[in-house]
Amino acid sequence: MRSRDKTGYATADTGVLAASARAGKARKAACFDALGIEPGRRVLDLGCGPGHDLVEIARRVGPTGLAVGLDAFGEFARAARQRCHACGADANVAAGEATRLPFRTAAFDCCNIERVLQHVIDPAAVLAEVARVVSRGGLVGITEPDRRLTLADGPDQDTWQRIIAATVAGTGRHPNIGAAVPTLLARAGFEILDIQLHARGIYRDLRSADEAYLISGLAQEAERLGAIPAGRAASWLEECEAAAARGEFLVLSGLLTTIASRVTDAV
Repeated sequence: MRSRDKTGYATADTGVLAASARAGKARKAACFDALGIEPGRRVLDLGCGPGHDLVEIARRVGPTGLAVGLDAFGEFARAARQRCHACGADANVAAGEATRLPFRTAAFDCCNIERVLQHVIDPAAVLAEVARVVSRGGLVGITEPDRRLTLADGPDQDTWQRIIAATVAGTGRHPNIGAAVPTLLARAGFEILDIQLHARGIYRDLRSADEAYLISGLAQEAERLGAIPAGRAASWLEECEAAAARGEFLVLSGLLTTIASRVTDAV
């Protein structure tokens, strides 16, 4: 399972993030459009990870704008710098905590947050800082999962449900935060403009589903916790692979994107 550092973020494999970035390209483009990320805009990519989104943000704002990425993990910040340099993207990247952003008040016109709040210790404290650094009238786009939207079709649904029930807490501190984001934003001084539901990815083969959702690891963890019998993880995964070969396997999970405008001071 993923470990966490003192900030409350869960560590993640960069391969999983890359797969997610590919699957969400159209969704992210729509979010960036809604945020008005265009030439001259000042944009913060909070929790930028290895920089997949930051490269596109920098391309959109151009030389007259400002693209800034921040991540709690120094390794991700370094990876983001390297990615931006390799892609010729003009962006600033820093390592730091989301509850103590190293930026002046009203420094940005908009902020992109992609699957970050699920991992932090105190999402409300993060949004209070976001409200501080985004100018009044500025926009925020937040995309977060809600594990209650995880759906699957395949062999032995009872085993699948046992695996999800036993391991969902390990997928983030707040695995169901997607539906709570609008309320948290309203409390932080934002007006909700739009809420959209997306399928994070729809997979009909076990390998792709495992890359995106870490199914093998979840099954093994559920077995370790005693939620499924000893040896069941391996046999269940074999059954899933056989079902996928017959076209009888599907996994998807939902993401909620909330677009909001900064209208009042945080309360």
